[in-house]
Amino acid sequence: MRALGYQRYRATGTAMAEFPVMLWFLLVIILFPMINLSTVCLRSYFLYQACHNAAVAASKATSFETSFAPNVSSKDSANQIATEIAAKWSGVHLTSVTTQLVTTDINTLVETVSNTRLALPPNVAANNYHVRVTVTGTVDPLLIFNLGILGGIPGLTSPIALTMNDQNFVENTQGLVR
Repeated sequence: MRALGYQRYRATGTAMAEFPVMLWFLLVIILFPMINLSTVCLRSYFLYQACHNAAVAASKATSFETSFAPNVSSKDSANQIATEIAAKWSGVHLTSVTTQLVTTDINTLVETVSNTRLALPPNVAANNYHVRVTVTGTVDPLLIFNLGILGGIPGLTSPIALTMNDQNFVENTQGLVR
């Protein structure tokens, strides 16, 4: 005889009831944020490529500040290249591009950073000369979550603001006075 109020339940039906909850957990809590993270990382790399290619172009320029036709100055070429590369990718937005001249004393390794050209001709026997390009911009996630419970999380609920810099040796040191 069976006791009153006691029934045996089969254990096979619980997976069917828990599946929608687990699917929601896997997709919303884990998968979508991971897709957003990978998208932000990829777009951050595109922003770095804009910075790096701008620094390479600036280091090859024939002058630092003044553009002479048909040659473009370091500052102008860095702005142009960074803007062109960032415009090729959706979700990558430039805020500013700054080009600086870094002079390193070979003996003391002291760096001097300047936003303007050299006042005196470069002394390549005593100094190394670099062009440093700093790019500030934002990268967007693939999906922006507008859930009130999350608040403001950059990369999940809003774009991430990034600042990247790269520097290269100046190839035409005589142009640093122009």
